[in-house]
Formats: sequence, structure tokens, C-alpha cells
Amino acid sequence: QRADIYGDSSSNLVFRNGTGSTERMRIDSSGNVGIGLTPTAPLHVSGTIQSQSGSSVAQMYSDGGSANFTSVGAYPAIFRTNGAERMRIDSSGNVGIGTTSPTSQYDKNLTINGAGSSTLHLTTTNSGSSNSDGFHILNSSGIAYLWNHENTDMVFAANNAEKMRIDSSGRLLVGKTDSLNTTKGAYINQDGQLI
Repeated sequence: QRADIYGDSSSNLVFRNGTGSTERMRIDSSGNVGIGLTPTAPLHVSGTIQSQSGSSVAQMYSDGGSANFTSVGAYPAIFRTNGAERMRIDSSGNVGIGTTSPTSQYDKNLTINGAGSSTLHLTTTNSGSSNSDGFHILNSSGIAYLWNHENTDMVFAANNAEKMRIDSSGRLLVGKTDSLNTTKGAYINQDGQLI
């Protein structure tokens, strides 16, 4: 079988092998690397996943236009920045951020382990994305917080229906969605008055 490396007329470095000298990889004139296709990004990989039972090989591939990252076998997918692990998805589908053991008594979970505090920050295009926007689920020094930064209500539901809310003025409403006396339910004002 033939194998060769050559530079084409467009200053691409092309690697070929196999029957018919099939191209396997190229580095274009901008330094982009393509495996299985002409690259349009610094690293562009395309192909089909190969069966490697029992292997710890990690694969990136494109399947029908979607981008996939696959860890083959019972091994976690680990993501690192600056040489340190930042996140992993284990073979059971548990996601860990700041921990290498994202497990609990529940079937599937997201575990965030921080130094002194851990936060899940949820924002939208309406709220903005700064640290003082949106909604935080926070554990800080052992204290659990549900923290809404927006001038909006917080709603609590059970059995697929709203049961309680804290409105933007700080009133606690139970069994009702407003503080009108004509609406059935109860609420507590900020001054402690129960109605």
C-alpha cells in the first residue's frame, strides 16, 4: 500500500495512505488540521465511530452533521484547562464539576464541588449574564441559598401546579398568585401580617 506526504498547489500539507492513496489528514496554509475532511477550524475531525470494546480510546466524530465526543468503554470523559481537570462525565452519565466522583444516592446527578462555596448560575437574554443577574442556587459555608437577582417572583410548584410564591415585594403567597383579598388563599406581608 502506498503512503506519502506532499504539499499541494494551495500550500496544504497532505498525508495519504491506503488503496488509491486516500487522504487521511491535511494541514492547510493557515495551520488548521483536518482529519477526514478539509479543515475550517484549528482542529476539525470527521468520520464514523469505530467499535473498540474494552478500549479507553476517546474519539471525536461527526455523524449526520452533528458533533460528537465519545469515550469508548467504561471510562469517563474528562475536560481539562491549564492542565487541571475541570469537569467529567462518568460512564453512568453523572456530571462532576470540581470533583472526580460525581455520585450520590440518586440515579443521575450533577455534582459541583467548590472551595468554600458552589454555585449554579442561570441567566437568560432577558436577565443579562453578569454575576448580579439571573438566579443562583448557592451553597456557601454550609448555608443553602435560592437567590433571585431579578425584580420578579419566585414560584414553587408540586404535582404540576403552583402551590406557593414569593412575589417581587417579598410577600409569601400560598394557594394564590396575587395578594388580592378576593383571591382564595393566604399570604404573609413583609410586616408579618397574615391574611
